[in-house]
Amino acid sequence: MPEEKINKEAIMTPEERWLNKRGQVVDYPKIYRDNLLYRAELLNLAENDTNFQNMVKERCRRDIWYFFNTMLWTFDPREVEVKSLPFITYEFQDEYIGDLDNALTKGFDLLTEKSRAMGASWLTLGFLLHKWLFKDRFTCLIGSYIEDLVDNKTIDSHFGRLDYLVDHLPKWLLPNNFESSKHRNAMKLDNPETNSIINGYAPTERFSRAGRYDCIFVDELAFWKHARAAWTAMGDATKVRFVTSTPNGKGNLFADLALKSNIKKSVLHWKRHPLKDEEWYENEKKRRTVEEVAQELDINYNKSVTGRVYPGFDEWNFNEKQLYNKDEPLFISWDFGLSDETALVWLQINREGTVRVIDAYQKSGVGIDFFVPFVTGEIKSFRRYKYTDEEFDLIEKHKNWQDAIHYGDPTGENLNQTSRTSVIKQLREMGIYVQTRRGEMFKFKQRYTATQLLIRRLKVDKDLADFIDAIQNARFPKRNDMSQSTTEIVLPIHDWTSHYRTALEFYAVNEDLKRASKGSMLNKVAEMAEDVMDNFLKLRPKPTKGKVNSDKYKTCA
Repeated sequence: MPEEKINKEAIMTPEERWLNKRGQVVDYPKIYRDNLLYRAELLNLAENDTNFQNMVKERCRRDIWYFFNTMLWTFDPREVEVKSLPFITYEFQDEYIGDLDNALTKGFDLLTEKSRAMGASWLTLGFLLHKWLFKDRFTCLIGSYIEDLVDNKTIDSHFGRLDYLVDHLPKWLLPNNFESSKHRNAMKLDNPETNSIINGYAPTERFSRAGRYDCIFVDELAFWKHARAAWTAMGDATKVRFVTSTPNGKGNLFADLALKSNIKKSVLHWKRHPLKDEEWYENEKKRRTVEEVAQELDINYNKSVTGRVYPGFDEWNFNEKQLYNKDEPLFISWDFGLSDETALVWLQINREGTVRVIDAYQKSGVGIDFFVPFVTGEIKSFRRYKYTDEEFDLIEKHKNWQDAIHYGDPTGENLNQTSRTSVIKQLREMGIYVQTRRGEMFKFKQRYTATQLLIRRLKVDKDLADFIDAIQNARFPKRNDMSQSTTEIVLPIHDWTSHYRTALEFYAVNEDLKRASKGSMLNKVAEMAEDVMDNFLKLRPKPTKGKVNSDKYKTCA
């Protein structure tokens, strides 16, 4: 804190103290003690001086960083002695406030990936409060994945935090005629002076459908039950959607937006925090699960999945390219979709017993004959389907591959009530013979055990992103916290991950390896693999497939 007192006349044209990274003049101290003294002197000078109050209000209106660092207070329940703290922003937080302001001013969506305890919610709420105070007819909608996190009248909710921010403002900075009992209702904060309003709404399919807003702030979107419907409705209700979340695996809207869209993005990773270093990180890892570290700290979409089916499937399994080898046997494992995806996985096994996933493909909404060219490399009948360029390239890729041994889902033998035949029978008529195992080997428990063992010697082509994502994000359902059931959860969630996962499991339980009675597990695997290789090299037929005429078939409907 400079020794000289605050110059009232210079409050709007501050004497230069230093420049921050944005090139802005910062005349308020950010050291804790000095900041407290500055605030105290500022309030003392403004107490009975209406003109000075108006000057400070105008400075706050024009400079949101000044507003944060001189007027706002935050609350941290983790602090032992003093839980109410002056809001003193770090440099990365200053930059984030600028990101929010830029998005609102220019009218675009902003997605924020965040580690836990980076201040994202407090920063966004402080930003919205600034607009509520100083912008005429400002309208905003707030949501989170649980209604209580929007407004439950406590500091745990967004409106509870807004209450805390408002309650700690000097009275002369509040709107004229503002009365908390009158202008703060359930999920609603009114400004009687500017006619601005901040609303909240429960996270249902109808979120944001009832109005139009300057911006919408939704927190923890990765955990929303009706995220896609709500996101679409938000797009009609505003030009500016502020969406923040810690990751919750892939296969949810937040992950799709963060990883697959062109949305503007801001990242609040713990490494940007000046008080968090590697020592802090190592201590946090000791008190958290792997999933918690991935979700709360690392912004890791794969490892952040709670209840992963195959937690042993890790970077080691997919850190290299896996190319087709004509001297290794080829397997194709099928999972037959009824109303959803049918998945195919191509695998080979080498003499060391390593099983290599060299390709994978899945699609829904087509008949089983659609998949035959991906196996044979030939399109014999092209009038029923139109293949994309990417699909055609995949067919071309497989055209010189050897005949495969096929494993698959035994439900493929079930009769279709309309066609009165089964997909396995249809494939057999086209020269593809799928081996299945029924009975105990078909049940998930046996598939699960076999696949866990398989993963120890499984290598996957590092470019098969969809397959890798499926195995890493497959999860068991989370039991409701209120549930008193003691029944074991035995089946994974059926979702976008299911078909690749199940295809891999069917390979695992069908793997036709000779059981060795002696030697270590490694020796057993190597011996069994060698038997398979020897038999394959003796018996494999010579390929007789023709080439695909790309010009002929690419444009045919």
